[in-house]
Amino acid sequence: DDYTRYLQMVRQVTDDVGAFVDRVTALPGWEDTWFVVVSDHGEGLNDHTNVPMSLNHGLTVYEPEARVPWIIYRKGWTPARQVIAQEVRLIDVAPTLLDLIGTGPAPGAQGISMKPLIDGAASLVSLPRYEVIETEFQGTEKIAVYGKRFKYIENRVPQEGVPARELQPRGGHENGSLTNVMLKYPEVTSSLKDYLDQWETR
Repeated sequence: DDYTRYLQMVRQVTDDVGAFVDRVTALPGWEDTWFVVVSDHGEGLNDHTNVPMSLNHGLTVYEPEARVPWIIYRKGWTPARQVIAQEVRLIDVAPTLLDLIGTGPAPGAQGISMKPLIDGAASLVSLPRYEVIETEFQGTEKIAVYGKRFKYIENRVPQEGVPARELQPRGGHENGSLTNVMLKYPEVTSSLKDYLDQWETR
């Protein structure tokens, strides 16, 4: 089935990345290389059964598609905290790497270094209250604001199973119109929409 094939692909990528790291670090002068593994999207894996065409990626801005791995590795390196539980952002990758190698932040760069978390010097890093996620892929156009408890989504191209606007609780299990709580929390919807409007204007 699709899920089994997906797990097989994950295993293949894992094996290929491991072989690549071994070959690079075996080269003279490359022993001290930092490796970063990230992804630009996750996969739906048919988590949203009420939303046709949500099996794969790029067609929703729900959590299974928005949450991705972020792995940092250097041969012989043992970070104080090997797993970071706090959700972080891809925009934080570059500042973190620059901090780890000791060069300091790039002028005008966005993002926050996660080095304090990795070093065990902090239990949390202060991140912005909201994050914006968007996609335009295969005829879709979606944008979302993620807050602590909810995410507000605008589906700007009609798609079966989802309304034009939706408010979904954080924690996954989004299922389009079936789990839309916009009418139940109008104040939350309005607040997140205002933030999105201001963000797009900026």
